[in-house]
This record gives sequence, structure tokens and C-alpha cells, in this order.
Amino acid sequence: MKKSVFILWLIILLGGMCGCVKEFSSARFMIFDAVDYVEGFPRVIELTEGKVPEFDVMGINDFCIVDSIILFSQRGSDSLWSIFSLPDYRLLGRCFTKGNGPGEFVEAPRTAFKTDFFHENGSLIANIYDFQTGKVVRSDISASLAQHKNVMSVLCDSLPSGLFNFISVSDSTFFCKEISPDFTQQWRFMTGKSAGMLPPAVQRLNEAKVDDSKDINIISTIAKMNRVNGKIVEMPIGLNYINLYSLKDDFAQTVCIGDELDDIHDIETQMQWNRMYTYADLRVFKDFWGVVSIMEDMKTFQTGRKQYPSILLFDWEGKPLAELKLNRFINSFDIDITNQTLYVLDVYNDEMFVYDIAEVLKEIG
Repeated sequence: MKKSVFILWLIILLGGMCGCVKEFSSARFMIFDAVDYVEGFPRVIELTEGKVPEFDVMGINDFCIVDSIILFSQRGSDSLWSIFSLPDYRLLGRCFTKGNGPGEFVEAPRTAFKTDFFHENGSLIANIYDFQTGKVVRSDISASLAQHKNVMSVLCDSLPSGLFNFISVSDSTFFCKEISPDFTQQWRFMTGKSAGMLPPAVQRLNEAKVDDSKDINIISTIAKMNRVNGKIVEMPIGLNYINLYSLKDDFAQTVCIGDELDDIHDIETQMQWNRMYTYADLRVFKDFWGVVSIMEDMKTFQTGRKQYPSILLFDWEGKPLAELKLNRFINSFDIDITNQTLYVLDVYNDEMFVYDIAEVLKEIG
């Protein structure tokens, strides 16, 4: 009799424990079923020996490194992009002008955001989404530099303007993210000649929602794709987790920095000054990817930053590789893999620094 009572009590206890497993609402948590919680990194490296690179460029919006070429998007200049070779900082040329005519842009397109670089038949190509017009422009960067003129064509003129995210999966297939009509959600979708349906896990991200009249930027993200393995990293700017997924299969992984996931509803109830600015930049590489970790509330970030940021590096399974601690304030970064150097930019002060990270790259393999 006692044995039967004990078994019954054990069943009730286990049943109660199973009932305590937290279920995450897809409206309040923009995550996948698989979540890895990262509370530390196997390598923590302090970077202190930064040098100032000598680029003849002012008013930098952002920058991007492709092979041993660095491209700057800039403001207040006749040319919207300036291109230099690395590591000698030699000016290769400037391209794109401001205007409403053919081959012109209303505003300087970003090099690191909504622009995809790749090689085709030995040439460096950029597929650029024009935020103001919705056009997708294909620019042959190599030919433009060689011929001293913009060699470009329009790939697509049917996308909406103002997309929150844009990735050129191919010249005819695009992955996009737009705001919903009621301004409470951001919807991911595929478009183009060979566009298919989003995987169910990725469709679930579209269910994340803010309440009416709340800040849609709580669920804003930056997304980039690795053209080698086809995986996409999607980094929020106000949530403490990052999503990693594929458009080709069912791979979907959430990486949370810390031991608890941010709840969209909880953030909505906070005053805007008290909300956290989590991540500022995202870069992808062949074997790993990384983000700039800010982790300061909006008031501190706007009125006087106190905590130096870090660059967090992960492999393509979402496993942490290294934390690079900086000794200055930055907003963005990129890595010259060929010359094993890290470039960082403080866009607010127009300051750039470069670090030797040969040992770091060797350690993370």
C-alpha cells in the first residue's frame, strides 16, 4: 500500500514539474524553439593597441570590408562611396552621386546594411537596395573602378520603399522585412522569380508584436546572410537574443546572452529612457559572425556612455567563440581576414581605429 502511495505521489510531482515548464508566446518572444543561453565566452581578449588608419574620407555613415578592399558610405561629399585598398589605404576610386536621375541616389546607400557584396566572374558585385525608391541596383564595383564611371543596372523596381531588412539571395530572389499596416509587427517575406515560402520557424518570427501605438523599433533587427552556407543572422537592437536560421532547411537557433529571454511586453511597459540598447552592428564571415554588444540603457547611451562595448564572436551553429573587449566607444566593426586586422568605427565622432587580431583569428580557428 505504501509503495502504491509513493508511486502515485511521484506521478503527481512529475506532472506538476512538467506543468511548470515555461511556454513562450510567439507574440511576446521573437525566438525559435531551440534556445542556447550564453553566460560566458571561452576566450575573453582585451584589445588595447589600436592605431588610427589614414583614410582620406570624412562624414562616414558606415563601412564594409570585402577581401582587401574597404568601402565607405559617406555624407557631405560629391561622391557617396569611397573605396580604398588594404592594408596600404590607397584610394582606388569614388562612386555614386546624389540626385534623382538615372544611376543616382537620394541618400548615400549603406555599404554594411541592405547591400550585398559577392564575386561573379572575377568581378566584385554589389546588389544595393535603395531605401528611398525601393529599387534594387546591381553595381559592378570592379568595372566601375577600372572604367572610372558607374557601371550599374536596375535589377528590380517593384519592391516597396522603406524596407526594414533586405537580403539579395540571388539577382532575382530577395528576402525582405516590412512593417505591418497597423504598425505593430514586422513581416519577413520572400519575393522574386524563384522565391518560395518561408520555413515555418521563420514565419513564427513574424508573429512577434508590439501593442497599438507602442514603439515598433523594439522588434527591429539587422539581418545578414552567409552566401557560402546560406544561413542568416538576425540581430535585434533592443532584445538580448539573436536568431540564426536557414531559408533552405529547418535549421533555426536562438542565442540568448544571459540566463533569461527579454519579453517584448515587459519592455513596452518601460519608459523609453530605461530600455536597453543591446546590439549595434552585425557582420558575417565565412567561418563565424559577430555583433557589437552595447548593453546600456537608452538614457546612458544618449547622454554619456559609461561602459565600453565588446565584440562577440560566434560560429555558425551559434556557439560562442570569443569576446573582444575594447578600450573605446564604437558603433560598428569589420575584419580584414586577409591581413588579420580589426577595424572599428565611432560614427558619432568620426573616429576609426585598427587592431592586429592575428592571434585571435588563430585561436578561434
